[in-house]
Amino acid sequence: TIAVPTGRSELERMVDIDGDPVLQDDMIYVATYQGQLAAVSRSSGDVIWRRKLSSYAGLGADHRNLYVSDAEDKVWAIDPKNSSSLWKQSKLHGRKLSAPAVLGEYVVVGDFEGYLHWMSPEDGSLVGRIRVGDDPITNPPVVSGNVAYVLGAGGDLAAISISGGASR
Repeated sequence: TIAVPTGRSELERMVDIDGDPVLQDDMIYVATYQGQLAAVSRSSGDVIWRRKLSSYAGLGADHRNLYVSDAEDKVWAIDPKNSSSLWKQSKLHGRKLSAPAVLGEYVVVGDFEGYLHWMSPEDGSLVGRIRVGDDPITNPPVVSGNVAYVLGAGGDLAAISISGGASR
């Protein structure tokens, strides 16, 4: 069990996993809506740590950190060893963020207006943004090599390279 439902109404008791889990080494990391972020041992199934954090979008990771878009549209960098917060980016409030993805040396999230926002993995500072379409980006960018593939809700597909080029 990652999160236990609480509240009076069925809506208040809704706790679900909306984003894909992240697998690294022997750990599975998962975020729940109205619940918690947790690390689960792949071999034993034991919950190693958990912290209160609600996410409907999900999480991403690199070799150092976990990155989570929370239900209030803040992006967090979390230490995967102990769940401590390394930084929090609050300037994207209200943008209905996708789960983060890591592209090269950047953390990237999409939003409801078709923008990709680029952040430094060191401190969460915003380093750029690019509009890839008019439709919301609800799924996290899919990274392969040095290219992020971004699918807008209207069906437009964009390929963004870390050198800054874009194509549709």
